[in-house]
Amino acid sequence: RANIILHRAGDAAHSFPPTGGLGLNSGLGDVHNLAYKLAAVHHGWGGDRLLDSYEADRRPVACDNAEQSVKNGKQIFGLLKALGTTDPDVRVARQNLYRNIEDSHMMKEINKGIEGQREHFDNLGLHVGYVYGNHRRPECASTYEPVCTPGARLPHAWINLLTPEQIRLPPIDCSYVSEFLPEELKLKQFSTLDLCAFDAFTLIVDIRSADHWGKILEEVKRQLPGKCDGLKIEMMTRGANFDLQPGGGDKWMALTRLAEGQAILVRPDQHVLARFEYPGES
Repeated sequence: RANIILHRAGDAAHSFPPTGGLGLNSGLGDVHNLAYKLAAVHHGWGGDRLLDSYEADRRPVACDNAEQSVKNGKQIFGLLKALGTTDPDVRVARQNLYRNIEDSHMMKEINKGIEGQREHFDNLGLHVGYVYGNHRRPECASTYEPVCTPGARLPHAWINLLTPEQIRLPPIDCSYVSEFLPEELKLKQFSTLDLCAFDAFTLIVDIRSADHWGKILEEVKRQLPGKCDGLKIEMMTRGANFDLQPGGGDKWMALTRLAEGQAILVRPDQHVLARFEYPGES
């Protein structure tokens, strides 16, 4: 069964136009989704229903990406026509280009075609904005607004690790961004996404409610059936394991509502599995 599903991931599952690189990114998303599910089955605590969730999660995303790839192809071909560069004779195509960029009327069409490439080269809404189980294709592929709901990717914010030994990843290297000052680079080494272990579910809480959620987590672990021995759940606490760097922390806290006592359970693929209300919340 696992071998069959593996053949439905990556380039084996998709045949897209190259416009936008969405075939490759769809394949990466497929494997990111599938890896922990295969591991769960291998270690005995996952079953067929978990494997079945792969297609339910990924098929709508792949269909959206394929549709966007076709749209990108049509848009860029329209721009090339406006530029006059579609003639197979390179000499003629060059002459058309020089003539059209001197024509004010044609330049309006060319500028319109250039603006039409925005979704082609800026499609973050498709890459990370999808929500498993709540499919809604974004009106604009370039628009990404993070949410913290079940099925969504855990929102990113830069963090300071207070217990770095719990993170098995090296610091992020942003030095290629020349606009950042050295002191800014030091603030951009770890993300909230780095809190999520690739081989465990992660419960993210605030220090003010950590005792409450820690007791519940221990009770959950105690009641897990024997066949779930391989299932791991780790807890990461804001104020004990990590703090948010200045800048984007307020928005992240508002999205997660950790300060109000909520707990966020995140899957190994960095997508939110569930949110839990603190007792007494309305």
